Amino acid sequence: NESTSHALFRKVKELQIEFKNNLPSHWALFISTLIDLATIVQIKFTGRSIYKARRNMRANIASLLQRTCCLTSLTIDYDSSIYNSWTAENICSMVPSHIKHLTVSIKNPDEIKLVLKRLPHLSSAQFRCGHTSSWRKFIEWFEENKAGSRCRGNAYLMSLWLDKTSVQSIEQKHSNKRIKIDGRSS
Repeated sequence: NESTSHALFRKVKELQIEFKNNLPSHWALFISTLIDLATIVQIKFTGRSIYKARRNMRANIASLLQRTCCLTSLTIDYDSSIYNSWTAENICSMVPSHIKHLTVSIKNPDEIKLVLKRLPHLSSAQFRCGHTSSWRKFIEWFEENKAGSRCRGNAYLMSLWLDKTSVQSIEQKHSNKRIKIDGRSS
């Protein structure tokens, strides 16, 4: 990549982008000319205006994330209020498969299920939610569907550590089909 070889900062490991106001339409491309994105292992998006993210801003974020091949940890920290334009679907469509650790805000615990189903490559995740007393149903679902994994939460945050071996063995158990062959001659 030509922009990588000309990047001003070639050894940046962590990047934090704060969204205060509207950004220029090509901000992600501009950042990639400044920083060698191939060296980034952790990105954190913050700011009071990120929760108002329009489709083009989310597309720019997704484009930036796709160009960070060593990225393993992603935080998208935004307001989880009713005015938030982000959904679990938006998050899942942006997160590339090389992300192993995810921290995001959600509107309700049911969104976690969608994220876990759509992003099976995660090793750990933290979900922030406005005060909720409905973690009990989620924890029951989690213990039933993610054997060997662990969770810990409080009124505002749910942390998950996902056991990949048990998830894979459960998937294999359900995906194996048995065929009975009768060896009798007719």
